Amino acid sequence: MLQLTPKELRLQLGLTQADFWSPVGISQSGGSRYESGRKLPAATSALLHLVHIEGLDINQLNGDDFRVGRHLRETNPASYAAIVAKVGSNS
Repeated sequence: MLQLTPKELRLQLGLTQADFWSPVGISQSGGSRYESGRKLPAATSALLHLVHIEGLDINQLNGDDFRVGRHLRETNPASYAAIVAKVGSNS
């Protein structure tokens, strides 16, 4: 998902380790281990992308957001795809 390494992205954004890693629930020391070569899980990479590239504030999400999205995707895939395309084109 990430084109750059987490450290490269963090430096490009001009963030400290704490400011870069904390929005995705990872401590500064945990982030340091990832930056030093520990394998980055795909889910963490996806969260970093959403937070630091797409600008998503994951603290604003709640369970209803996920349940509504899943329901729409399952019951009306065409509408779901149209919304995803529209949201994607606004980034």
